[in-house]
This record gives sequence, structure tokens and C-alpha cells, in this order.
Amino acid sequence: MNYKKVKEHLAKKEEAVKKVIDFLGVEYSYEEMMTEMAIAQTIIMQLMDIANSAGHKQSMEEIATFFSTIQCLLINIQDLSDFAKLENQEED
Repeated sequence: MNYKKVKEHLAKKEEAVKKVIDFLGVEYSYEEMMTEMAIAQTIIMQLMDIANSAGHKQSMEEIATFFSTIQCLLINIQDLSDFAKLENQEED
């Protein structure tokens, strides 16, 4: 990669991180998002049991994989959530 592409790539990453920090700092707390995700996963697991008993397996597994991916993402951005809290406290 040349310097210009690297610079553009880093700028895109910085913008994405800024958006995540803004979202975490304003919309919901990290704990609220994880609670909502746990509730959603519980409901999905119940739906999967119902779907499996009716013979519909593949679609529900894809949905469960989607929620697991989102939860992994949330776990990995916990540090950004802490940073967003600090930024909000500094603004007050």
C-alpha cells in the first residue's frame, strides 16, 4: 500500500471508531446493550427450539450466528464504551 491509501484507510477506521464512541456515549450504556443482547439471544434460542421441533433448522441457526457475532463485537468494543463514558464525564 502506498502512503495515500494507508492514510485514507486509517482515516476511515478513525471515523468508524468515532461513530462507535459517539453511539456508546449517547444512545445506550454498554451494560444496557449487553442486557438487550442477552434478552434477544434468549428469545432466539426459544424460537430455535420451536423451529427445530417444526423441522425448520437452517434459518434459525443463521440468526443465532448473527446474534453471536454481534455479541462478540460488543465484547470487543467494551474499551470504547469505557472511553465514551470518560469523554461524557469530561464534557459535563
